[in-house]
Amino acid sequence: MRLHHLLILNTILSTILFSQFSQAAYVEKVKGKKILVFLDGMSVSKGDMVETIDPTSKKKTAILRVTTVKDDKAIAELVRGKAKINQTVYTRAAGKSVESPKEMPTTKKSVKKSTVANHNSTFAIGGMLGVGFDTMELKLPYPTPTETVETTGMGFSLMAVADMKLNDWFSVRALAGMEQFNVKGDSVDGGSGGYCVTCETEITYFKGAAWGKVSLFSSVWAGLGLGLQHPLSKKTNALDEASIKSEAVYMFGGGADVELTDNMYIPLQIEYGMTPSSDFAKSTYYGVRAGVMLRY
Repeated sequence: MRLHHLLILNTILSTILFSQFSQAAYVEKVKGKKILVFLDGMSVSKGDMVETIDPTSKKKTAILRVTTVKDDKAIAELVRGKAKINQTVYTRAAGKSVESPKEMPTTKKSVKKSTVANHNSTFAIGGMLGVGFDTMELKLPYPTPTETVETTGMGFSLMAVADMKLNDWFSVRALAGMEQFNVKGDSVDGGSGGYCVTCETEITYFKGAAWGKVSLFSSVWAGLGLGLQHPLSKKTNALDEASIKSEAVYMFGGGADVELTDNMYIPLQIEYGMTPSSDFAKSTYYGVRAGVMLRY
């Protein structure tokens, strides 16, 4: 079961990573009027003019002048407009005027619209749906363990999410909502002692968690998380229900924030979580989450 879960998570992560490399030349970093461009094989030289295109609206957003080319990256200087991370970069046809009003509208109306769709906003809110592949190791019979039973199962979650970008490489993510923990497994000789033959545990938690996210490249990140979960409902024939209380959750994982528009993106996240083990139970999970986030 664990191998099957790992294969699923590996496939998801590979898809996320592949999606980050399947694009043309794009803006990798913006710092003032200096723009770092990942060329992805595009041929440019010092002094060449290039332009950025919004991948969603297909509209031109900025004109750049290449100042340095090294390996498959270039540093360019902003000539006109506003370049943003992940915008596509194309070479500019010779003879085009930098001041062309048709390409780069500068009316108050267009400037206001660009401000509303703020790709560089540091705050976003939204929601995520998730599925967890749960595992609990039980020691039976209770309270003098002589047999270890591995129980497994699957639960779902619904979380409200808030993202705050602190700088170019670090951000935090807060989540709060409902999460299920469901496991089942068969005992070999538990029934002979008056304990469970088919051991089941079903818990619905209210969970709050905070993640620290470190940007690796483009929109891919890795991070650590700490959470607190409180049982709202519980049903078990394997544990003493009174022993199921609020507990901490320790997590690590990663993911990607896939751009849809200037002010909307899809957060994809995979994680591994564990709770402090007791004398009679140890629980862990592999989780996958996805949703929609809006920048403000």
